[in-house]
Amino acid sequence: MFLWVTCHVGAEPVLRAALAAVGDWRPAFARPGLVTFKWSGRGGPPEPLPRPHPLVRNWGLSLGRATTPEQVASLLTEGPIPVLHVQAGEAGPPGQVPASVAEQWAHGAREVEASLVSLLGARVRTGAAAVGDRVVDVVVRPGEPWLVGEHTHDRRRGPLAGGSFPLTPPPDAPSRAWAKLEELCAWSGLSPGRGQTVLEVGAAPGGASVALLDRGARVVAVDPTPIALPARVAAAPFEQRVKVIEAVQRDELPEAVDWLVVDVSMAAPVAVHVVERLVPRYRRHLRGCLVTLKLNEWSLAERLPGLLGQLQRVGFSSVEAANLASFRQEVGVVAR
Repeated sequence: MFLWVTCHVGAEPVLRAALAAVGDWRPAFARPGLVTFKWSGRGGPPEPLPRPHPLVRNWGLSLGRATTPEQVASLLTEGPIPVLHVQAGEAGPPGQVPASVAEQWAHGAREVEASLVSLLGARVRTGAAAVGDRVVDVVVRPGEPWLVGEHTHDRRRGPLAGGSFPLTPPPDAPSRAWAKLEELCAWSGLSPGRGQTVLEVGAAPGGASVALLDRGARVVAVDPTPIALPARVAAAPFEQRVKVIEAVQRDELPEAVDWLVVDVSMAAPVAVHVVERLVPRYRRHLRGCLVTLKLNEWSLAERLPGLLGQLQRVGFSSVEAANLASFRQEVGVVAR
């Protein structure tokens, strides 16, 4: 039995070392953005498979490799009609792949999907997966065999190919942070909204602020760079403290907040320190915390268990982390 996982290019050594150290999976075949592991434990792995590591984007059990639609058809196992998800592999390190290259790879994946649907017909379904659906995953990289796998869909990943969510940022979203915030909400089920106050630390250039204001929340943003909001939300309940969080005085912050959003442009330990500083003050009314942990060096990934443990000890009942589709060399954390 083989586990396959996808990840951002560069994270492969981290995953190979982490899974080999703590579980019953032993590293096997790998290529950029994709690593496989052989099961070495007794019996079989748990079903559904939990996310093996926060840096894993999508995962499942391997059915094998194929180069033609006919070979994919021969690998399909008996059972409920699956949802077919074809995803393009990772073309390079996050944020460093030209848009034309990414689109070329995505186009190749769409062509493979069309050929599979044409051949398989009623043997598969397409579209978003629902919780409990069996999903057949096909990972496509130009000039290489396709990896064919499967998983049982649950809330721990998005319902679209690659574990992504159906999100369309508005044209005036100031940054990628809009998608990051909305992905964390979709993944976790948390929903900051109307009548609630959000303290956002590391807010510029304002992508997450716009997402929160669109949801009807009141936002108090802290960042040394001034934020220029789109005209359509200019009258929304928004305040900014144009300072680093360390320079903000106690009386400049709201008395109570429902949500804490932290996305500072510094390494993960700094973001954890910000949370540790603020949560005790707001514990009484705080519903949850959405944090981005930036891994400026991949070696920081080795500290993720300890950093997540620090957040747990602040007093949250659960802390979950994942590298979702809009995240780069970083993980999103939901604490509640």
